[in-house]
Amino acid sequence: MDRMNLPADQLVCLVRDILLALEVRSVDAEIVADNLVEAELLGYDTHGVVRLPRYVHEIQQGQINLSAEIRVTHDFPASLLVDGDWGFGQVIANRTVDLLVERAQRQGVASAGVFHSNDVARLGSYTTRIAEHGLLGLMTVNDGGGSPHVAPWGGIAPLFSTNPLSFAAPRDGSPPVCVDMSTSICAASRILLALKEGESVPPGLLLDAAGQPSSNPGDLFSSPPGSLLPVGAPWAGHKGYALSLIVDILSGALTGAGCSGADARETQGLYFHAIHIDAFVGRDVFTKHLEELVERIQSNPRADGVEEIRIPGERAILERGERQQQGVTLVPAVWEEIKRVAKTLGVTM
Repeated sequence: MDRMNLPADQLVCLVRDILLALEVRSVDAEIVADNLVEAELLGYDTHGVVRLPRYVHEIQQGQINLSAEIRVTHDFPASLLVDGDWGFGQVIANRTVDLLVERAQRQGVASAGVFHSNDVARLGSYTTRIAEHGLLGLMTVNDGGGSPHVAPWGGIAPLFSTNPLSFAAPRDGSPPVCVDMSTSICAASRILLALKEGESVPPGLLLDAAGQPSSNPGDLFSSPPGSLLPVGAPWAGHKGYALSLIVDILSGALTGAGCSGADARETQGLYFHAIHIDAFVGRDVFTKHLEELVERIQSNPRADGVEEIRIPGERAILERGERQQQGVTLVPAVWEEIKRVAKTLGVTM
């Protein structure tokens, strides 16, 4: 079966129309559609429209509240806690970033936590927005229940979600540095994509339910399920496990959203931190040091077969340029699911 290629704007319209058919508020439908297609353009296929059928199901099951009223429950000069009222994660996260940026610009630093949130998809979308305001941005996300995929180091039963984190820093004349990573060795959605495409996964990513190495993506979603290994496995998985624990403490315990394994319902806890550079050395000094570091990194002697050493976030920008011109290509399994959803909802394609 051939892959489907669509112009990005056409794909945005399709995703938006599917959401509107479910009576999603138009402004929310636009935010979610833009977010998912942006992920596709940047090469994060695992965080793009592959998630749309899941969102449709969650809307139909009442897990996503289409009438959500986002509100601040704890309000301090340099911090806030937000109740997302079970709305779309993208809408909640964008609103929280707006509030966070305003406080960081005024106070020098600011933190924000969110509870009662659904899936936010790609974290780099939000930290990049913070960096585009000239601030340093950090975001961590956990899942208190619903989708555990990572065992604690030394265990074999999944307990943690992939507990991703993102950090972004502004640059002058270049896109922000953007680190966007799971604390598991890969995203669970990458294993799901391999399963949908009927492919095996490389060794060293996955354990089956008995704790044995596996290349079968179905083992992650079996009953009982297998587990993803943490970053650093097999020799230094304790480091990825420690990072995952930090994410859980910030996103789950500090926000009150709940830590991994606490709830059967999928509920994402979000933690944000923003730093105004002028509260420290100032933008000019910061930029000088950062750009000198970038130069030293990129002029480092390259290993055989390496054409260039890239800064985190650069690959995604290059990918965006290509996909804007050539269109977004969807694997057959994902495209068939979207067509099925559209047909069920009476959306013209």
